[in-house]
Amino acid sequence: RRRWSAPALVAVVAVFAAIFIPQLEVDSDPLFMFTDDHEVRQSFERTEELFGGATPLQGEFAFDA
Repeated sequence: RRRWSAPALVAVVAVFAAIFIPQLEVDSDPLFMFTDDHEVRQSFERTEELFGGATPLQGEFAFDA
């Protein structure tokens, strides 16, 4: 009876993954983390109004140690 526990668990996880992994959505907009009334989002919206559009800029500094 215990012999089928691991394969059954693997099968359940595989079915779960097959159903739900395709439904994942990725949002690369960092502003989604802030609520509509948050200061950061309101400042960004004001910048868009003043300059006719804005795009958040992300960067990374990599140094050899």
